[in-house]
Amino acid sequence: MCGIVGFQGNIADLSEQKDIIKNMMISINHRGPDSSGYWIDEEQNLAMGHQRLSIIDLSNEGHQPMVSINGRFVISFNGEIYNFLNIKKELEDIGFQLRSLSDTEVLLESFSYWGIDTTIQKLEGMFAVALWDKKDKNLYLIRDRMGEKPLYYGLKNNILFFSSELRSLKYLKKFKKEISRKSINTFLHFGYFLENETIFEDISQVPPATYLQIPIKNKVVDSQSIKTIKYWFLKKPIPNKLSLDENSTRLESLLSQTVRNQMISDVPLGAFLSGGIDSSLIVALMQENSEKKINTFTIGFDDAHFDESSHAKEIASFLGTNHNELILNEKNLLNLVLNNSSVYDQPFGDLSALPTKLLSDYTRTQVTVALSGDAGDELFCGYGRYKVFNKYYNVSFRSQISKALSVLPANGIENFFSRIPISSLHYITAQRIKKFKKMLEKEKKSRGNYLSLFMNDVKEVKKIFEFSSPIEEYLRMKENFPDSSENFLRNVMDDDLNNYLPEDILVKVDRAAMSSSLETRMPFLNHKIVEMSRELPFDNLYNSDHEMKVILKKILSKKLPKKMFDREKQGFSVPIVKWLKGDLHDWMYDSLSSNQLEKTNFFNKKQIVNLLNNFTHKNQYINVQLIWNILMLQNWAISSNDIY
Repeated sequence: MCGIVGFQGNIADLSEQKDIIKNMMISINHRGPDSSGYWIDEEQNLAMGHQRLSIIDLSNEGHQPMVSINGRFVISFNGEIYNFLNIKKELEDIGFQLRSLSDTEVLLESFSYWGIDTTIQKLEGMFAVALWDKKDKNLYLIRDRMGEKPLYYGLKNNILFFSSELRSLKYLKKFKKEISRKSINTFLHFGYFLENETIFEDISQVPPATYLQIPIKNKVVDSQSIKTIKYWFLKKPIPNKLSLDENSTRLESLLSQTVRNQMISDVPLGAFLSGGIDSSLIVALMQENSEKKINTFTIGFDDAHFDESSHAKEIASFLGTNHNELILNEKNLLNLVLNNSSVYDQPFGDLSALPTKLLSDYTRTQVTVALSGDAGDELFCGYGRYKVFNKYYNVSFRSQISKALSVLPANGIENFFSRIPISSLHYITAQRIKKFKKMLEKEKKSRGNYLSLFMNDVKEVKKIFEFSSPIEEYLRMKENFPDSSENFLRNVMDDDLNNYLPEDILVKVDRAAMSSSLETRMPFLNHKIVEMSRELPFDNLYNSDHEMKVILKKILSKKLPKKMFDREKQGFSVPIVKWLKGDLHDWMYDSLSSNQLEKTNFFNKKQIVNLLNNFTHKNQYINVQLIWNILMLQNWAISSNDIY
């Protein structure tokens, strides 16, 4: 796992180019603190830099940027190729005599021998690659199938930029950085950026499963000649005719092989263990594939409402892992809030980012690589909102439930359940109750209606941020698709797989882990597992009893007593209402004071005052996530003067 940076353009002489690329590398040093290097093509004003986190082949032979044996190609690569040993054997059988034990050299010589398209189809892994072809004068920017590894790029004023993180922009003085108001609007609604948006105008990400071919002729990038090539597509779900037993055997075998490949490392390795189905299954397979106890890591909280560490501890004990547990108090999380902007290179609103960062810090004290169970929900139907939408939308007494919720105060319901020390009940919040009621009131079952369950209200956003919103059009695009339960859930799962997973979950884990110089690996995102999930009959995912993750539970039940894992999904959460009305009250008002709001000039100050007044004095908690997004944007914008 590493970080890559680079630029092309007539922005300085050679000496200054060296200073720029070195400073860009330093800005992402946390992604690879073990070594660094750069390469400059003086003829084309192209510079490539690399920060290395040594995982496989710790020697200098794995140093990057790396030049191919024939001298034609130069690579700067972030990620891991899990099947590199198989590809290496192919190359050696052809006659290649490789100089190192690294997957980087295998990747580079594969590109050199087979070309881009053939090589990519061979790869199992996560990767962001910058590859320079000195002969044809083409720069290739390549991103993995599911978007695990970030790769930003921009082209403006004849300057090309690419990087693992946006913060390296700071050193490109001629690359003017302008805030995108369209992206702000997206962020306020979702807490993250949709598809290929970033907080800056004219800067995007290479989409997942895509590479860019960028010709550089006579020291200039011709924007009209840039090619965008999509090299892999999610297949349309076509259920096979196999039984649940047969499919679970096939999936278990593939998962076990994937986990075995992802355990290849020359540095200490472990796993995140939450006690849920996904992480428990990954840990169980790791332990089966290891001759010694694997290291597992969990964080817990001294507040019983939010603690589930006991579940992880019980599972770790049963599986026989070397379990590590850190119990945190509220102060640990509150301290992190004030430094969140230093972890994320653009605004990020997912509250679970806070415990994820603390888990990463703790895990890194003992290992350099950690496997996780992320993506199990999107692939195997695991989110509670899937069940809520599917189970309650078609019930005959839907209108009665809606009327009851209109009478009962949402804040009162939240306060009632908040006093019960059962962690799963802390999800019953005023915000969720209001959104559930709104969902029941809608006549049409649509993906746009589904998205409203976890996005902020369009009308509320418009009050505080006066911008011609594209969100309504975005939601209208989600309306037309089959209405049957199976097809509907397949569609919303795909929506999460294409948007929520890469733009929220993978961003959260990558930035939190890499800020600690920790590599994370996600076995569920092996593209062969993704493709297999598309072949499963829907009742292998979600059955008539509204049971979710049916096939994963089937596999895990052979490794753990069902009572240990068959419970409601919990996940990371924090008591945000309590915080903003308590310890973070002054910070919230200071951040959104008239003086601070004038510095950014994003929001309608009068409406911000109304929003805070309704929350603080009228106990209207429905907009607490919107308030949090506003705070994250505002504090990022203020602190970005130092970052960018």
